[in-house]
Amino acid sequence: VGEDGRAAFEVMAAMSQLQELEKMPGGVVKVLAKHGPEELLRAASPSVDAGNLLAMVVKAGLGVEEENAQALVQGLLEDSSLMKHHAPQLCRAVLQAFLEGLRNAATAKARKKT
Repeated sequence: VGEDGRAAFEVMAAMSQLQELEKMPGGVVKVLAKHGPEELLRAASPSVDAGNLLAMVVKAGLGVEEENAQALVQGLLEDSSLMKHHAPQLCRAVLQAFLEGLRNAATAKARKKT
C-alpha cells in the first residue's frame, strides 16, 4: 500500500463522509480487489472514519461477479475490528445490495413475460 495508497484512501474516506456518494464504479472495486482485503485494511488509518467508504466498497463488490471482488467483500466482512467499528454502515450496504438484486431479478422476470 505505502504512503501514496494510505493518502488516497484517506482522501476517499473523507470525501465519502462529506457527501453522500451513492455508488462506487465496479471498475474501482476490481482494482481494489486485486490487492485483497488485507491491503485495503492496511491503508485504513484509525484517524479517519472510513465506514462509508468501506460500505460503498462492500455494496459495489457484491454487484461484481468476479472471484477477487467476492473475496474482497468476504475479507472485509470477516474482519472483527472492522465490524466492531463500522457494523451499521456495512450491514446497511449488504442489505441495499440484496434489495437491488431482488429488484433486478424482478425486472428481469417481468421482461421475460413480455
